[in-house]
Amino acid sequence: TGQLCLTRQGNDLWWIPERRKLSVAITTVSPTSVLMHYGVNLTREGAPVPTVGLQSDLGCDDIPALAHHWANLLIE
Repeated sequence: TGQLCLTRQGNDLWWIPERRKLSVAITTVSPTSVLMHYGVNLTREGAPVPTVGLQSDLGCDDIPALAHHWANLLIE
């Protein structure tokens, strides 16, 4: 159907059909700020847990355009 079936658990995104992880996220505090790291898998290569990749599994070939779109969503 062209729909991406995701769910969020904590800070992570999971691909529903096979319960594989799409993202990696961690948030913590320092003495002067809050730190956040967020990553999205492009491929499954080398992952220690079951994952899904934007390029390898979901057919997303224009990663720069997607990154630009997501950055704009964060700004808004």
